[in-house]
Amino acid sequence: MQHDDTILVIANNPDDVLFVTSVLKRLGKTSPLQVLSDGFAAVQYLKGEGPFRRRKQFRMPQLMLLDLDLPLSSGFEFLEWLRQEPELRHLPVVAFSGSVLSEDLDRADELGANYLLFKDSDLEDYTATLKQVLDFWLNPCQAPDSVSSPDWLVSTAKPGLRPNIGWVPRSRP
Repeated sequence: MQHDDTILVIANNPDDVLFVTSVLKRLGKTSPLQVLSDGFAAVQYLKGEGPFRRRKQFRMPQLMLLDLDLPLSSGFEFLEWLRQEPELRHLPVVAFSGSVLSEDLDRADELGANYLLFKDSDLEDYTATLKQVLDFWLNPCQAPDSVSSPDWLVSTAKPGLRPNIGWVPRSRP
């Protein structure tokens, strides 16, 4: 499955979408943005069904930004579905929520959110955090030139609440 630099934003609040768009502009990102307002439409999009059949127009995303509080199918339900789909479960998901309940944090983690971003009342902090998260997920990681790695090591990003880059053995020589 081929991906491009499309960002899929799944949020029903127009202010959230406007905020993400403005942060992307500040970062100088020109990634195509697809915006959906509920989890049901997101499932259709990723499956290439209904109005999203034309894959050249509705490309697979490089990153998804998911509001956990959605109508029809919640962000939690969408995450649960996504992580059970063999061809899709690797897609990175940055979940965001206004809730600071530990149950929501635990549930998002258990369901495989790669990062959980809290909607902060301090706009500067929220903007700075979103910039860091987008910069991390949208820029390819490269090993420094001075590091020589054996060919049996591969770079991975492990699911979890915080982005995690590490070196893990693919197979021992």
